[in-house]
Amino acid sequence: MDSLSPIRAQERYTTTFDMTPPNTLNMTYHRFGDGEKRAGMLAYLQEIYCRSGYAPNTGDLPDYLPLMLEFLSQCPDAPGGEAIWDCLEPLGKLIHRLREVAPPYAQLLVPLEDIRKRMTDASGRPENGNRGQ
Repeated sequence: MDSLSPIRAQERYTTTFDMTPPNTLNMTYHRFGDGEKRAGMLAYLQEIYCRSGYAPNTGDLPDYLPLMLEFLSQCPDAPGGEAIWDCLEPLGKLIHRLREVAPPYAQLLVPLEDIRKRMTDASGRPENGNRGQ
């Protein structure tokens, strides 16, 4: 990323992710839009976190990408964790959009998409025994 002052970097981040819904880091938005199905998935993700003893205190929605990644790193074999991987399925499309408007951010997500692809089989479901590798 080109050299920016901290305030300019914050402005770029906010413009890219917070002010542009198609670029949001709230992953269920990419899958369900902003409706009832998304609300149901948000509730389910929160339930998964609670059952696993994971208690984020950030105030972010449970589908916020950094929060989901933190959960996967702390609870890689949690029951219901496959729902997290399912929510990450739209990463490729997000990366494609970001390449047009914010290439440095797209590049940061490419390794995650590679991991997601490796962690899922052809059906898009997480493979057994692959977590944590």
